[in-house]
Amino acid sequence: MFGGGTLADPNDRFHARVDRNARKMERAALVVALPSSASEHFGADAERLFKQLKEVSGRVEKIYTPVQDHEIARVIRQRLFSNIDIQNAKEVC
Repeated sequence: MFGGGTLADPNDRFHARVDRNARKMERAALVVALPSSASEHFGADAERLFKQLKEVSGRVEKIYTPVQDHEIARVIRQRLFSNIDIQNAKEVC
């Protein structure tokens, strides 16, 4: 407990304040990376916080998914290796 509440309370206020101030600025972007589902990793309390954060930032949200599931292998391969000898890779596999 933190002053009769949890650490989530000041955290919520912080996110709301950052969001509000970013909206006032002419040239600003607030980027928030959220998991697709907090509950599957962190439980019910995290799900509540996740929903609150989405409510604060979701009014003007633009969801951008840089990589789709089916693209992950290609992106990792491209970032880790400058070139791949496909025939050699097949032999190793």
